Amino acid sequence: MSGAISTKTLVLIFLSVALLIFSSAIIELDQSKEEMYELMTEQSHSLLESILASSRNALLSSEKIESEIKSRLLNNANLVKLLFEKRQVNNNLLKQIAEENNIYRINVFDKQGNKIFSSQDEIHEGLPERRNPVETLQPILSGEKDTLIIGV
Repeated sequence: MSGAISTKTLVLIFLSVALLIFSSAIIELDQSKEEMYELMTEQSHSLLESILASSRNALLSSEKIESEIKSRLLNNANLVKLLFEKRQVNNNLLKQIAEENNIYRINVFDKQGNKIFSSQDEIHEGLPERRNPVETLQPILSGEKDTLIIGV
């Protein structure tokens, strides 16, 4: 029986191979976790950069849209001013301009801050105003400014 392997030797070889396979699996698992962590970190940075770029673009678009809206409203205000100077403004004309240009409300005030024309009929007569026109328009009435943009 000189060619036969003893049970002890066989168990020792089995344990050695099992330990080698187990340690190899642990090392491979650890390396896979590291690679996955690096990949996830790169992807999160890339996603964050995309979100930041999208946010910047959204802000720029919003600013551009607001600028265009203000420009359009000022163009309409200049039209109303020209018509007012020609004494052609009345409530019906303002209502028509507001409807055709999708403007919520157009009000024309005199130099004392009293509303003289409006594109909307008075709905809630007798209720206190949320904003006092004289206070709101004070920079214009005093000559400090020639244009105010309120509530865009």
